[in-house]
Amino acid sequence: MKNVWKKIFTFSLSLFIFASLSFNTIPVQAGLLENVEEGGLKTIGTVAYDQVGAPKDVQSVVASFIYILLTFLGIIFLVLIIWSGYEWMTAGGDQAKVTTAKSRLTNSVIGLVVVLASWGIALYIMKLAVGIAQNSPTT
Repeated sequence: MKNVWKKIFTFSLSLFIFASLSFNTIPVQAGLLENVEEGGLKTIGTVAYDQVGAPKDVQSVVASFIYILLTFLGIIFLVLIIWSGYEWMTAGGDQAKVTTAKSRLTNSVIGLVVVLASWGIALYIMKLAVGIAQNSPTT
């Protein structure tokens, strides 16, 4: 029975990741065919990456990576909280299962709080870094 739940969890997580990655690129793919017919890689690059000419700076790439990582960790901890609650409800009075579920639930809530705090700190640091970069003199 435990193996079945593990397979269901793995399948659900992989389906969620696949769906989130594939649905994000559908508008880009729809515009690519039209741009190929109209002309050129520059037009395709503009549609696909929403930029004209210069690539994005390192700060925005790092910020995007941090936010994606923290979002993924938040989803993992949320799934763990739901899974712990389900196991607690279906423990059937077995104290070992209840104790395991309580422990996992407590650890998952602590992990989610840490991830949310990290997200807030990262947001503050990125806003502070952008303010410093905008106020610095150019030489």
